[in-house]
Amino acid sequence: MTTRALHAYYSTHAAPGPHQLDILAGLIGLEAKNGKRNRDALIKAHTALKDAGFLADFEVVEDSVRVKFGSGYGGPLAARRPATVGQSIP
Repeated sequence: MTTRALHAYYSTHAAPGPHQLDILAGLIGLEAKNGKRNRDALIKAHTALKDAGFLADFEVVEDSVRVKFGSGYGGPLAARRPATVGQSIP
């Protein structure tokens, strides 16, 4: 669930900056009172997104995470790309 929630969150952001882990945990619904447990769950979810190609990389520094999007990232404007010649518009 954490991976899906992160994917949904990042899919709505064109270029997110660094996020504090405790705030990100709250935004996606992690409710562990132990900050280390939330941190570990977030690192695991970011690793899964990287393995899937959605993230090119991520870096956790102290209490924040910075992401770099991979080729699997469409971004919030992906659906607005103009159709190419011969391509039907849904």
